[in-house]
Amino acid sequence: MNEMILHESKEPNTLDYSTNIKSAGKTLLSIINTILDFSKIEDGKMNLVPAEFEIKILVNGLVNSISERAKTKGLAFKIDLDESVPSKLLGDDVRISQVIMNLLTNAVKYTEKGYVQLSIKNQKIENNRCNLLISVKDTGIGVRKEDIDKLSISFERVDEKKNRHIEGTGLGISIVTRLLIMMGSELKIKSEYGVGSEFYFELPLEIVDKSPVGEYSVTAKEHHSKSAASTVTLTVPDAKIILTDDNEVNRKVAANLMKLFGIKPTICGSGAETIKVMKEQHFDMLFLDHMMPEMDGLETLKYLKDNNLVGDTKVIALTANAVVGAREQYLEAGFDDYLSKPIELDGLEKIFKKYLTGTVAGDSENDMLPETESPVQMEETVSVDDLFGAVPDDEPEKDQNRTKSIDGKNDSEKSADPEDFEIMTFEVTEGDEMETGGKLTLEGLEKIGLNTVDGLTYCGNDEEFYLEIINDYVDAAPEKIGQLDGFLKADNLKDYKILIHSIKSASKTIGATDMFEKAKGLEEAAAAGDGSFVKSHHEAVMNEYKALVDSLK
Repeated sequence: MNEMILHESKEPNTLDYSTNIKSAGKTLLSIINTILDFSKIEDGKMNLVPAEFEIKILVNGLVNSISERAKTKGLAFKIDLDESVPSKLLGDDVRISQVIMNLLTNAVKYTEKGYVQLSIKNQKIENNRCNLLISVKDTGIGVRKEDIDKLSISFERVDEKKNRHIEGTGLGISIVTRLLIMMGSELKIKSEYGVGSEFYFELPLEIVDKSPVGEYSVTAKEHHSKSAASTVTLTVPDAKIILTDDNEVNRKVAANLMKLFGIKPTICGSGAETIKVMKEQHFDMLFLDHMMPEMDGLETLKYLKDNNLVGDTKVIALTANAVVGAREQYLEAGFDDYLSKPIELDGLEKIFKKYLTGTVAGDSENDMLPETESPVQMEETVSVDDLFGAVPDDEPEKDQNRTKSIDGKNDSEKSADPEDFEIMTFEVTEGDEMETGGKLTLEGLEKIGLNTVDGLTYCGNDEEFYLEIINDYVDAAPEKIGQLDGFLKADNLKDYKILIHSIKSASKTIGATDMFEKAKGLEEAAAAGDGSFVKSHHEAVMNEYKALVDSLK
């Protein structure tokens, strides 16, 4: 939805907010991978990936990600960007951002009043290289001299008794120290206990464009305009596209993005529906979600190929596994390519250019990823099971054999046959109306307990679309509850996990925070194979789910 806002909105404030959301989302993805990064560094598997980057965009991303946290704590967040810094440099901007973000996050965490300041100074330029002095300064609690050496120790947190209320793993500074060593730098610290701290380092980088970055406040706004002004350069109205995803919001977002290319896709909500439709029609391209209940993307593709239903149709995997090496793994599994979720406009356009027009926008694996995305480094020897998630050994054997039932040959647990499904496909058309019955209002939703601020944010601040998503949430509930009951009765934790994940995601989207947390607990238990926890909590959570849905009708 955020991509649609960036493309369609003409409101400067909305574009500014939307750009911030996009940048913060990228940074959040990087933070989620922190623990994986630490493991890779420890194993010597972390590699730097130099690329050209604009310093103002890097700084803008940091500002967007940290400023709200500082504001929430009543802290001033200051930026001191030397105007003489070269505008474009060569380096691993993802890891540089990660280092600075870790330092900024710590500064905000440990500062209760005053300010946090990010400074980037141009130390010198020589032989087409520049030396940047980057520092993060705060007026926080400071660090005792005897504790400074402990900061780089993994999982070590200084002054634990005093800081017990502050969340954290203790990995941040350890990762920063190791990454800076890889970059040919080192972290230095100045601190006075009870007064504040300054963490700083020098970073040598190659210059791509010597023109000075100029005043930050001006260039940041220029970046907003540039992002908002990005336009689609391709229209393929005659392309026949089929899109399969079990998540209603994902389907709507993808379908709306495709409208920008003149495409009205056929939409399916399951692998079985896809099979039935492809028996009757030919398509130029199939976008197929990997993680789905009953039949996942791999099982669906296997059935299609085994029954000669693919032909010359290009099959693109939709996945959250945006990792280096993923494209090869999906190719090995029979896909033509993959697209990372959430879908972004530039990635979708590259796929269309590559496979619908013969125009290759970028053949390399990383070119197929959104430009600002941080891929997780993987070993070249990673197996398909590692990437796609093989069934754990301790899961019921009948669940491991589940795919056999597609042909009706498994007598223990039969999955739904494609012929048993009614086609739920539709085409996206202009002016599609939602059916709210005039019952739902933001004020009423707030009284029920929904966080409408969050809900509207996730729906692009589009109140009509938000109410439409709530109606979809209500309509989908009875079937989801029945399916979860069935999965639990059959001890099928694998599909239970996938479906409760969908409920968790949908609950967060509409602002149902309590239901999101309850569903999250069940999902984590199912993922861990803790059937006893799931069974003891399932009924209570489903009753709350039903009560919420009834209140929304």
